[in-house]
Amino acid sequence: MTLRCECGAHDIEIVDAIYPEDDEGRAVGSAVERYECQACGRTGTYVFGDGIDRTTGCVTTGRPA
Repeated sequence: MTLRCECGAHDIEIVDAIYPEDDEGRAVGSAVERYECQACGRTGTYVFGDGIDRTTGCVTTGRPA
């Protein structure tokens, strides 16, 4: 899977991320990554884990061009 911006640009940069862990360092819940498109400046998120796999804002999935 490839993340890209709705404007079509593949040049998105991660600006923030949350990877929840339990006391023993194991992943729990859903991770959240926030991205900014370097072409248009819009932002969006990718949420995954714990049965969730979705994008919001300008971030979408697609195959490389």
